[in-house]
Amino acid sequence: MKKTVLDQLDMKILSGLSKNSRISYNSLGKKIGLTAKSIRARIKNMQSNGVLIGFDAIMNWSILGYTKFYLLTLRVKQGDQHVQGSLRLLGDIVAKIDGLGGVSMFLLAIRAEAEEKFDRLVEQLGQDLFETQTIMIPLAKGELTRTDFKIISCLLDNPRMEISNIADQITMSLKTVARRLNKIIENNFMTFSVHANIVAFRGYIVSVIFVKCEKEFSLAMLEDCVADIEDAFFIYIPWFIQRHTASGFYFTRDVFVLDSIIKKIESSPGVKKVILFFPTLCEYYNEEITKFVQKKLS
Repeated sequence: MKKTVLDQLDMKILSGLSKNSRISYNSLGKKIGLTAKSIRARIKNMQSNGVLIGFDAIMNWSILGYTKFYLLTLRVKQGDQHVQGSLRLLGDIVAKIDGLGGVSMFLLAIRAEAEEKFDRLVEQLGQDLFETQTIMIPLAKGELTRTDFKIISCLLDNPRMEISNIADQITMSLKTVARRLNKIIENNFMTFSVHANIVAFRGYIVSVIFVKCEKEFSLAMLEDCVADIEDAFFIYIPWFIQRHTASGFYFTRDVFVLDSIIKKIESSPGVKKVILFFPTLCEYYNEEITKFVQKKLS
């Protein structure tokens, strides 16, 4: 695969979009110091080069009735179809990150009644399972209306769809669409990020750092670890920023910079454990969410 060299401005654009991929190009440009036209041109270039796969509208899986989320790190010997089949007997796979050495991470959503079966699966995996972490995803608040599901359906198709276009498509007023979308976001039903092709970057070491801590760990703390380091960038992973667990993609020029970031995180107050992972492929699964939304609208 052809790899692309990205400069600091490209990486800042990706970092900004990872926190909110619906941000206007004008607003993002003001933060970075570029015009909206330049932001649009750089994003188009990253899309054509295969670095930026697309924009993501991410639903909160708790609306499907899931109460527990687990992050499993395990060795996959020959393909992962058998492993995925076993995991899907308990719930749904939200995301999967493959890494070097045949190690993969699965974010699994399960219902309360499947917890006993989950414990048995952990025993069966044996030495192939390196670690299991409970992920506390904030529950969505309140109830979604039919109008909300119409808006969500539009955004699942096109996460950057303009409010005016959504209003035209669902025949609602601009004011109503804007108000309901704000509620959807405020109540933890949906967030917006980007899907980057991590193997298409050239000149950067790409790593995922998972942090377990005793007290609340903020997104700002992860970003601060690279704030004063040249050519080091942080990209948000929306599923894993929780009260006691946090993670993100780090892009660094060499292993010495990466080592300094890890040491800085480890020395932060309340940090219990830091896990380093070198990803080769990231996959996100939205089929069940899409079916759920379609069912609500049918």
